[in-house]
This record gives sequence, C-alpha cells and structure tokens, in this order.
Amino acid sequence: MIYITEQNLRDLYGKQAFESFTLVEGERLTPGARQFLADRQISIVDPADVKPSKTATIRIDGTEEYSADAPTPAEPKETAPSATPVCDDTAAPDPNLCNEKLKGRFCALQALYLKQATELYAQNQILANEIFDMECSLCSIEEGSAINILVPGTCSGMTAEDLKQPHRECFHMTRAILLANHGTEAAALHYLRGETYRFYYENADMLTQTQKVHIAYLINLFSQMIHKTIGGTLCQKMQK
Repeated sequence: MIYITEQNLRDLYGKQAFESFTLVEGERLTPGARQFLADRQISIVDPADVKPSKTATIRIDGTEEYSADAPTPAEPKETAPSATPVCDDTAAPDPNLCNEKLKGRFCALQALYLKQATELYAQNQILANEIFDMECSLCSIEEGSAINILVPGTCSGMTAEDLKQPHRECFHMTRAILLANHGTEAAALHYLRGETYRFYYENADMLTQTQKVHIAYLINLFSQMIHKTIGGTLCQKMQK
C-alpha cells in the first residue's frame, strides 16, 4: 500500500497545477493530503468508482510518474436496498421479526402437542387429555398469561427450585422400555419432552424469564408422566 502525503501533493502542484487527482490501485491519501486537495477544491477520483474515459488528469505513484490517460468518475450507482434485519447472532435483531419467529415456533410446538394427543386418544384418553391440558398451558405461556399454567409437583429427585430449570430424561429410554406395556405412550411423551427441550434452548434469547420457568415446568412434567406411565415409583435421578 502506497500512501500519498500532503508534501507529495505540494511538490506536484508546484510543478504543475491540476484540478483533479486520480488514485490508482494500491494508493491511499493521508488525512493531510486529502485536506490539501479539499482546500484547493481539487476533485479526487477513486478507481473503485470510475469508468474509462479520455479526459486528461495527473496522478502520482511512489516514483512520481505522470500519466495523461485517466478515468473519470462513473455515474452514481444505485444503492442496493439493505437486507431485512434477521433475528440471529450476526446482526442486530429486528424486534418485530423476532416476535413473529417466536410466534411461529410456539404455533408449531402447540400443533405437535395436539397431534400427539389426538393420536393417543383412542389408546389412552386420560394421558391424551393431560397432553391437551399441556397445550393449553403452552398457549398461556406464549401469551404471558398466568392462567392454565401447569406446575409439576416435587418428587424424590427434584425440588421446587429444580423444577424451574429444564432437565433432560431422568433415565435412558431403552428398547426394553419402549417395547413393554405402555411403550407407545412413553415414546410419545419422550418425543414431546425432547421437542420442548429443544424449543427452550433454541429460543432462550427471545423468551422472558417467566416463560423459561413455565416451559421448564412442562419439560419436567413430561419426565414425571413418563415415569408414571411405565409404572415407576422411585425417581431414577436418585439412583444416578
């Protein structure tokens, strides 16, 4: 990179006055040089924004060579519209876009709850109705309402404070469990727990603290429901 200084320009101007100055590739003006040109109302031509022409000009490089052929400024280019702000880690989030994205994800999770509850209804109406109730709770969480919020009871493995944080499965879901009695129900609950757990962490930056706690309640409630469905009596966390 070659930097054109104020003294370079003074020497040039003293030899031959000029009305425009053209930078070539690899050249940059120092602040003093730029001010020198501005004081004399000498236009600056940057090759990055010019097109070829036959108008004469004077340029300087490191060896103070001259050139009679120079480009002239190109017509101003239309500025491309800026991209729509996105809600991610690389750009300032657009609050409206983030809000709509979160609504869409809530809607998808709610639909999943309804689908699983409907599929289980013929096999286990009690469990299906519990999932329907959890979907109602999810709707309230989205709206920021305190109505219909389900709170799991404490168990031998989790205190009231533990329940405010999302926990994964209390025990590994094995083939033997899923192929035993009520394995279908356990698999459906495990699936919903996993999707809710993923929802929690993928949207953690857009959820309020209260929403996080209420979603953690649902995740942990699923764990208790799974244990109850397969006939468990002692929390498996106690055995870890």
